[in-house]
Amino acid sequence: MYQNCEDSMKELRAKFSTKEFIEIFLKKTPESTPQNRIIYLENPYDKSHNCKIRYPRKHERLQDMLGNGLNVADFICFEPNQLEEKKIEKFFEKHRKVSIRHFHEDEVRFPKCPVLYDADNLKKVIEFAKENNKRFYTLINQSISVRDSLFCGTIFWIDDGLRDRKFIMEYFNGIGTPRDIEKKNQSQLIHQYGPIFLTIQTQDPKYEQLKVIVNETWRATALRPIIFEFSYYPYPVGKLQKRQIYWEWRLGDLNYYGPAGNVLKPLVSPSKENKSGGQ
Repeated sequence: MYQNCEDSMKELRAKFSTKEFIEIFLKKTPESTPQNRIIYLENPYDKSHNCKIRYPRKHERLQDMLGNGLNVADFICFEPNQLEEKKIEKFFEKHRKVSIRHFHEDEVRFPKCPVLYDADNLKKVIEFAKENNKRFYTLINQSISVRDSLFCGTIFWIDDGLRDRKFIMEYFNGIGTPRDIEKKNQSQLIHQYGPIFLTIQTQDPKYEQLKVIVNETWRATALRPIIFEFSYYPYPVGKLQKRQIYWEWRLGDLNYYGPAGNVLKPLVSPSKENKSGGQ
């Protein structure tokens, strides 16, 4: 998902259909690793094209973001039945408070797995990880207080990754995590829409911070449609010690949105008129 692939994309997209583009680009791309993985579809609403590269797992997506200059929480990850207690002990000594998340390789069938937030007892951390690592991947990250969050939310890129820069940003102020959007009502949520910068309200005191998030996520990858989850803090946090931190990227899916989904869906779903070339 790296930007240095964009020249190749432009060259190929100018010559071939979407299906031919995918097949040729994958042939030109070395075998998939966390350093060179890329998936690219021209039409986010056309599910007929089957990209042959495996969708990255959660810990790989975190590493992808970090490799593209996006700040993430420090973390370690273990495959099922591969837990290493000494590594957990060393990581716990470094941060003193951690969160333990679990996930399954099939995230569609297992969207929610056991999680333990803000654990400050090593014995409890190891017991919880051992219990669930028999079935799931175990991801342990440094705990960053949600109580200090200034604002958090998601940015959903729906352009082609190369020119239009269309996005939908949805966030709320104060305590919480991006997934708390699902629990908010419309009066608590703030929406900004692209093209880039044109709709971010300049009178909003968070304008400069929001602009950084828009810039960083657009530059990070040409993969579309894509959603990034972010939080913004009053002090530096995470691996890169920045105020903005990213928790996840995933292929765009409005099913992740809560009440806002009813508002956002008409904005990004192609209408019958658009399909036939109308306004």
